[in-house]
Amino acid sequence: VGFALPEVALTAQGEIDEQMNAAFAAFQKKDYKTALAGVDKVMKSHPEMESQLAAFRFEVMSQSGDPASAEYGWKIAEKHYWNNQQSLNQIAWNLVDDEIKYTKKPDYKIAVKIAKRANELAKEQDPYILDTYAYSLFKTGDVKKAVEVQERAVALLVSGGEIPEETKKEIRDRLEMFKKAQKK
Repeated sequence: VGFALPEVALTAQGEIDEQMNAAFAAFQKKDYKTALAGVDKVMKSHPEMESQLAAFRFEVMSQSGDPASAEYGWKIAEKHYWNNQQSLNQIAWNLVDDEIKYTKKPDYKIAVKIAKRANELAKEQDPYILDTYAYSLFKTGDVKKAVEVQERAVALLVSGGEIPEETKKEIRDRLEMFKKAQKK
């Protein structure tokens, strides 16, 4: 036996689902402008849903190459994800990921702050988070510290359990890239 919801709540939920399905579909088609407009419309009419939709909004902003996603990423990291190491790591990674073509460089110092917090939560024991933190440091020009952090990430790969070989190679290759940059 379920609970009877007021008709207004069912109608609102149906509208939200419809708008978000349209935003997700636009995102999948890489129509980021439409996706962002859709999620913003839902967030404006239902501000109580911000915590559920903030990560998607950030993903749309970053995938579109919007450098303002760094500031938004910081805002949602502090407000919604400060104690969630995986969410923090994902936000920081999106800011440094070379596959995302930003229209201008995002503020990598924000990525460092977010990744550092994720690393603290992980007690420096997660090679993925260490990799993100190191790459964030590297992107800000702190190559020496990036090498130190990446060396810890590589050291953890040995005991890293279910880490795919391709990922291990990427993490090791990044360490070599950092070391080459350090020699220059």
